[in-house]
Amino acid sequence: MTLDPTLTMLKELTDANAISGHEKEARDVMEKYIKPYRQIGVRWWTDLDCWEAGADGVARFVTGFAVGLDVLYLTIDLDVLPAAVAPGVSAPAALGVPAPLVVAAVRAAAATGKLALLDVVELNPALDPDGRTARTAARLISEAVQIVGSGGGLEDGSTAKAVR
Repeated sequence: MTLDPTLTMLKELTDANAISGHEKEARDVMEKYIKPYRQIGVRWWTDLDCWEAGADGVARFVTGFAVGLDVLYLTIDLDVLPAAVAPGVSAPAALGVPAPLVVAAVRAAAATGKLALLDVVELNPALDPDGRTARTAARLISEAVQIVGSGGGLEDGSTAKAVR
């Protein structure tokens, strides 16, 4: 049986981390799979990167990312949020990116004036009996719509214009 690359990576990570003290082997496995993406310019932050940067740092990252773009397509993947905030997803995050940091990213994307498309993924109503995840998703969408719809008005003086 052949595993897809993601499952192969996860198996190798599990094997490397099976014995205490093998964190370096786990990092080497991750680097093996991440290196090709870095070589083609893919950029990302982990949840810890977001925590360390705070809302301002997250917003700067998003704004910087959008500089060279004509149009921005934002996908809000709800399973990035902590499980306590978004239990209604298929893969709840053990740590996750706190909602205020996701809001900062959404606001920054909307404020670029380049946000043309936005979608929200990973909501599973069967796992969201109190609607907490759905309400969080609605709030994130509302943040973007308010900024794009108003044409701007962020506290830092930047503006957003709807892409038509």
